[in-house]
Amino acid sequence: MQSAEKELRFKYHGGPLLSHVRLHLIYWGSHWNTKEGKELISGVTEAARKMVDGGYLSQLAQYNIPAGQPFEVRSVTAVLDDGSDPPNPFADSEGKGRSDVRDEIKSLIDRKVLDPHSDPNSDALYMVIMPRGLTCSTADDDGETGAGQHFYFDLNGRNVYYGWVRSGSSERVLERITTTLSEELVEAITDPIPGTGWVASEATEDVEVCDACEGVNARVNGVLVKTYYSNEDRDCVTGKLAALPAKVGGA
Repeated sequence: MQSAEKELRFKYHGGPLLSHVRLHLIYWGSHWNTKEGKELISGVTEAARKMVDGGYLSQLAQYNIPAGQPFEVRSVTAVLDDGSDPPNPFADSEGKGRSDVRDEIKSLIDRKVLDPHSDPNSDALYMVIMPRGLTCSTADDDGETGAGQHFYFDLNGRNVYYGWVRSGSSERVLERITTTLSEELVEAITDPIPGTGWVASEATEDVEVCDACEGVNARVNGVLVKTYYSNEDRDCVTGKLAALPAKVGGA
């Protein structure tokens, strides 16, 4: 496995961690009801299941509390909302700023499509998968106006955790989605309220565990994923169970 660009040390900052997760993949927009869209829904959902069943998260156990307890994705569910289309560009600002993504999730909760607190023993994590060609007006983390992000919001005094993934406009769209989805999944469970979980502090920003492995991807159970930094290994890893030989490079 290719090493991270530089050695970091991740520290826990006392915030919540998502040890047991129900992952909901929300496919928002009428595009997902087309032939191409339906095929991609099937491909992404199956890839997410292979990812979490293939040992990808196993080396994150060092970051759980208590250390060594595995992070567990108990279910992966596909949710289609083709009754409206996300704006292009869409927004997802932190706090009280505009967020089309939060509004979509709140709408699904209001309509009883989603119930974030249906299981007291696990946390719902909502990942909105955007149709091809959309950009985010509020992202600032790369030259393509953001491949994905994760945040949270308060709903009646309880946290709701979510994120979003852009499909982009290039070929190899499935691999673009799986690499970004894997990154947002890993960082959402280890740092669900950004900056309060496991982060390494740089001069100007907090670095999450996948940020330290920029550009280092690998296949797990046949799925292209983003690697994450391991304090124990001082390297970028993809889990110890059923991991295939590494492939370095972007999707």
